[in-house]
Amino acid sequence: MEFSEPEPQLEDSKIPNETPVGFELPNANLQTQQKEMSAADYMVAFSGQSQNYCVGIVQMCESAIITSTLHRTKIMKYYEVFLNSMSQVLSKYDANVMKNAGDSLYFYFPRTGRADKQYGFMSCAECGIELVDMRDELNMHLAKIDLPPVNYRVGSDYGQVVMMKSNKSLSIDMIGSPISICTKIVQKCPDNEFVVGSELQKIIKVFNDYTLEEMKGYELEIGYDYKTFSVSRRS
Repeated sequence: MEFSEPEPQLEDSKIPNETPVGFELPNANLQTQQKEMSAADYMVAFSGQSQNYCVGIVQMCESAIITSTLHRTKIMKYYEVFLNSMSQVLSKYDANVMKNAGDSLYFYFPRTGRADKQYGFMSCAECGIELVDMRDELNMHLAKIDLPPVNYRVGSDYGQVVMMKSNKSLSIDMIGSPISICTKIVQKCPDNEFVVGSELQKIIKVFNDYTLEEMKGYELEIGYDYKTFSVSRRS
C-alpha cells in the first residue's frame, strides 16, 4: 500500500446531492433563520426509517498518552497518516466513513443493506482483516517520518440503525445498538485485533474463508452477556 498522505477532501460520490428520503432537514433556509439562531445551534433530523447495516469503528490505542510527548505539528501528522491510511482501505472495500472522533473512524457498508448482501459482508470481513494486517507497513512509514508506532483495534457488528442528519454537516450519521456495541468492542478487545459481535459472527461464519474464535472474558454486558469473536483469514 502506498502512503500518499492525500489532502483530506470530500469525494463527490459520497456527498448527498439531495436530502435522503424520509428526512426533513431543520434550518433549511439558513439565510432566513440565521437571525433567529446563534452560531452554536445544532439540530438533527431522523429519517424515521430503520435499516440493517454492518457498521464498524477503527480506533487508536492510548493515543492521548502517545501524543502527549509530541510537538503539535507531529501530533497533526500522526493523526493525519493514521486516519488517511485507514480511510484508503475502507474506500477499497466500498465502506462509507460516517465520522471521525479524533483518534477513530466510524464507518458502514452500504451493500449490507441491499439485495447483494453476501458481497457486502465479505467486504466487511476482508476490510477488517486488511486494516489490522497493514499495521506493520504503516508503522514502517511512521518510523521513516520520525513518528511513534501505532496500535489500534477494529470492531464491527450488524443490526438495525436509524439514519440521522444535522444542519451542520453534509454527512449521514447513524444511531442504534450496533454503533454502541462497536464502541464497546474496541474498548475491551486486545490491541491489533479485528473483533465482531455475535450478530455479525452468525453471518460471517457461513463463509469458509474465515476463522472466528470466541473472545473468552471479553463479553459485553448489555443486559446480558453479548459474545465477541476475533476474525482471521483461514490458512
